[in-house]
Amino acid sequence: IDIVTGQVEGYNSFAAISAHVTGYARSLLWRLISNVPSGHLFYCDTDSLIVDAVGTNALKALIHEKQLGALHLEKQSDTLTIYNAKDYVFANKRKIKGVRTTAKRIDEHTFGQWQQRSLKRVLWNEQPDNCQWKWVEKTLQAGYKKGTVDDYGVVHPLVLDETV
Repeated sequence: IDIVTGQVEGYNSFAAISAHVTGYARSLLWRLISNVPSGHLFYCDTDSLIVDAVGTNALKALIHEKQLGALHLEKQSDTLTIYNAKDYVFANKRKIKGVRTTAKRIDEHTFGQWQQRSLKRVLWNEQPDNCQWKWVEKTLQAGYKKGTVDDYGVVHPLVLDETV
């Protein structure tokens, strides 16, 4: 008999596996970043780097278009505008986490879009036969909080106080 109180990990799950995969991915990303000369890496995310021609050349030995798990050149662009983490314009297309490309722009920082309701909400409403949608408005956060941006647009990392 299993007695469950509060939230517990799934029966067949093992958190150490996902923790190892995540740790390995972060370590690999850091090694890739370390290969790019200073000033030639403009953005990185969980699975991507945005670099210039010098950065691409520094990673050239690791780029294999068809090899599974290797780097590949996804897109090229002459311009890049970074507004915030997971919010940028690359190759004339704006990419914002959580905002569809079909979203309606309400103002400079707010987008509206239809979002399908979760299964939990549908069951709560006791209408499991209906596909339910709701209109949501998402407001982007102003200001960059993962570092200090200087007058030239260069981000300097936050430094933790060693005395803490």
